[in-house]
Amino acid sequence: MTDQPSRPTRHTFEKTRRLLDDFFKVDEYHGTCEQFDGTMGPPHRLLVFERGDSVAALLYDPARKEVILVDQFRLPVALRAGGQFGWLLEPTAGIQPATEDVFQTAMREIREETGYQVSSLTPIATFFPSPGGSTERIHLLFAEVRQIQQVETGGGIAQTGENIAVRRMRLTEFFSRLRNREFEDAKLIIGGYWSTYWFNGNIYGSEISRGIDVFRLVPSQYLSKNEIDAARADEIKRTRLETVQKMTRHAV
Repeated sequence: MTDQPSRPTRHTFEKTRRLLDDFFKVDEYHGTCEQFDGTMGPPHRLLVFERGDSVAALLYDPARKEVILVDQFRLPVALRAGGQFGWLLEPTAGIQPATEDVFQTAMREIREETGYQVSSLTPIATFFPSPGGSTERIHLLFAEVRQIQQVETGGGIAQTGENIAVRRMRLTEFFSRLRNREFEDAKLIIGGYWSTYWFNGNIYGSEISRGIDVFRLVPSQYLSKNEIDAARADEIKRTRLETVQKMTRHAV
């Protein structure tokens, strides 16, 4: 096996000026960074889109077996002629202000955009969507919701120019569109593939890539032994948990 170079640790980049100071910020940096051979590279001028952190949440209604998404116009998408004339299906999302933590931002955005009031969220991933030019970091979460939790109509805040439609999509349609590469929002795609592993504990993303029917929630001849064992282990774990919950209720 060929030896791999160690990861560099040094850079000298410093901000020299702010080129754009509006809703979005763009800063100019000058400096250099360590190369993989240990030397310092030539000087560079780099521009950085200062975006901060954002939070997104994928919502699922297990009673109706529906994924709850938002549909809104995105000018950059329209300029690239992607999507349906610029309207894009996404999870709920918003910029995280300094006064809120990740979960507070998620709960607020969910209520503003979809009308659902949630109190429990599961982290999916934290990632940089465009690390070559932006500081933006996205915290992607997941939440189960029930119809009773929809306390408002949603639709965003009109005073800030938001015009959002809440879209409910059957889980089967959601997975089908994911498999057919119809979604264009990275948050939705990442959350969608995560959900193929999460759903009922025994659906695996590898099945989608092989074109297998992922809606039969039982192992089949198409599953590997490891996948079958994992599905069985999840089923045993759920059965035990349900038994404990029933015993606890009866004891009370």
